[in-house]
Amino acid sequence: MTTTSLKTILVEKTGVLKESLMKDFKVENLYKKCGFKTMDNFNNHVEWKVKLNNVTYYVNVYGKTKNGKANCENKYDFPPPIDNTLFFGSCIIVAYVKVDNVNKEKEYIDLSLPLWNSIYEKLFGGFEDLSATIKEDEEEEDELENVPKEKKT
Repeated sequence: MTTTSLKTILVEKTGVLKESLMKDFKVENLYKKCGFKTMDNFNNHVEWKVKLNNVTYYVNVYGKTKNGKANCENKYDFPPPIDNTLFFGSCIIVAYVKVDNVNKEKEYIDLSLPLWNSIYEKLFGGFEDLSATIKEDEEEEDELENVPKEKKT
């Protein structure tokens, strides 16, 4: 029996992301990587399908949403549709690709922080680079400049 190592993204309850290597990857053991003693209420809450660079990734988020302790809420800002889901403790993000669409075979792949950041940006519809528009912002006219002082509040 071969053991499969797999890189996942651990989302700590503080919202910090860390690459985490699972030496013997099994979906049924993901709750242990998050620091839970049992898999009670530990489920997959979403599966995103994202195409990047001609590769279609399927990304899953596992975590606990029920029976959590106060002050143990996960602070990470997940993309829709789980952007309003209240997770407790750590969550874990895993990814796979389909190797055979007919037989629905999938192969779990390493999920690095750079790859997750690209997927995250795509799921949110892209982000604007504010540093690229800073010069335009500085040259923009002040809309209150021509308003008399007595009309300003």
